[in-house]
Amino acid sequence: MYEELLIPVINRCNTLGFQLDPTTVITDYEKASINAISSTLGPHVRCQGCFYHLTQSTWRKIQSLGLVTTYRSDEDVKLFCGMLDGLAFLPVDDVAASLDQLKENIPEGLDDLVAYFEATYVNGTYRKVQRPPCLDGRIPPIQMRRIPPLFPAELRNVHLLGISHPTIWRALEHLCLDHSNVKTALLQYSRGQPPKKRVRKATKDLQERLYNLCASYDDNHVYVRAP
Repeated sequence: MYEELLIPVINRCNTLGFQLDPTTVITDYEKASINAISSTLGPHVRCQGCFYHLTQSTWRKIQSLGLVTTYRSDEDVKLFCGMLDGLAFLPVDDVAASLDQLKENIPEGLDDLVAYFEATYVNGTYRKVQRPPCLDGRIPPIQMRRIPPLFPAELRNVHLLGISHPTIWRALEHLCLDHSNVKTALLQYSRGQPPKKRVRKATKDLQERLYNLCASYDDNHVYVRAP
């Protein structure tokens, strides 16, 4: 499905005279989309997980485990959940060891959350899917498993339209508007005048702090929690 989406985009860029050759693509953590990017854009493209999607995934798990009240009332729990997400800023080789350090200081009630985070983003589950035995020498039947979508269909374009359950006319209106915005941005890029992104000062300051922390990682002592 993702390849069917990416190939027309690549072909359209070639038609317009744009060479689509990114070095990094930011995605969510769906394996199918990562594989599609590698097969269509090339194995040299670096797929980078979106930190926002990571934090939202952690928050949804907190909700599903019934930990929202504890999270909001206990500062230690809130801090620990933030440290789980903060593992994303460490060098890849240090993530597993740092998670082991966190596991030595798990607040009460968060064991399931840590197990989910470790299985999903760090070490995996290593669970083997068993096929039924083949008794007569024939090829075992293929097992089909349906993975339900993360969001219902009516919410997939809320970020674009601003509403759920839009009419077909409202959807077409916003698609045309989005097309015009993209066309304008491409024209600006072709003139060497890329559109400026609006970033709030608080967000910019936070990004600079995170950048400085990551850049000076090897020069500092690392604490699971500040003393």
